[in-house]
Amino acid sequence: MEGALVILAVLVAVGLLLFYFDRRKPHQHHNAVAAKAEKAEKTEKAEKEQQQVCCGLHAVCEKKYAKPASDKPEYYDDEELDVLADRDPQTYTEAERDMLRDVVLTLRREDAWGWSRSLEMRHIELPPDIRDELLMLLSD
Repeated sequence: MEGALVILAVLVAVGLLLFYFDRRKPHQHHNAVAAKAEKAEKTEKAEKEQQQVCCGLHAVCEKKYAKPASDKPEYYDDEELDVLADRDPQTYTEAERDMLRDVVLTLRREDAWGWSRSLEMRHIELPPDIRDELLMLLSD
């Protein structure tokens, strides 16, 4: 019985010593968690900023399609689309959306990148559904 009490006393003493030394030093684990959370917050903020200026072609723009940009947009028999310049895509009428969709559906695959670059230079934004169709054409 005395042996069990001695073992218990030693375990309590060791536990108290460990507790004391653990509380004495700064917690690296908590600092690491805080740093990780801060990094995640910065990354999220940067992603939000990037999404605000994103043209929607980031999935393919760094691939083989990258060409030196000229200072004048190239037209693909779509001069009528210039009426959409500097407008919010949500304000497009159905007829304007159909114009855009017709051009996307008649584009050759090798012209799709140049056309999207031309739209960007002309400040014409695509509605999300038409942009998705263009991205599918580019990724094929």
